[in-house]
Amino acid sequence: MSHSPSSDFSHKLPTFSLPARRNPSRSRLCCIGVTSINKSSEVVGETYRVQSEKSPCVKAIIFNTDDGKLCADPKAQWVKKLIANMTKV
Repeated sequence: MSHSPSSDFSHKLPTFSLPARRNPSRSRLCCIGVTSINKSSEVVGETYRVQSEKSPCVKAIIFNTDDGKLCADPKAQWVKKLIANMTKV
């Protein structure tokens, strides 16, 4: 059985961000996928941001982590519980 480097990442759900293309003067990143897997232990800080759905961006709650932004499913119970004690920015 062969092992490829890419298989190490196969368990992760998409949390990718791309530059928004509607307004080139604003290079804000957006989530094009979310995770529903509980990653609350990776979240740092006490703030979050709500992202609206507008193609290619999906509806998401964006948290900060030591590795960057985390795009989370706003319907996930762990997300609802976490944001109940945080400040929206």
